[in-house]
Amino acid sequence: MFWTPYELDNGELYLEINVKKEQYNCMYDYGSGGIIFDKIFDAFEGKKNVKAILGTWVYGSNLEQFNKYLKSIKSPTQQQLEAAALSTFTGKKAISKGYTKATIKRVEKDKSGNGYKSVEVKFYY
Repeated sequence: MFWTPYELDNGELYLEINVKKEQYNCMYDYGSGGIIFDKIFDAFEGKKNVKAILGTWVYGSNLEQFNKYLKSIKSPTQQQLEAAALSTFTGKKAISKGYTKATIKRVEKDKSGNGYKSVEVKFYY
């Protein structure tokens, strides 16, 4: 399965890439998530029109990596939360396009104490 809703609003790019390789050969049909990210970014003419990249994570590999980065940090600082965001797939793709800064807009801790269950982040240059 593959879908990519996306929107460019006042220079802020929001997109959702979902490539489920176990069901279909999306790599063959569409390319990897990274290739799809690049195609959408280029379609908006990159930094000419995209001033920031937004991410909202409630499941998936970005949230998993975010939590993995912070696992051994009991009370992370804002800077550590931002570094965790930059360590994710989306963070690395943002960095590759020149968006090297991150601002955490909102986080919600998992009530079980196992990290975060929701993260909103903005990548910018």
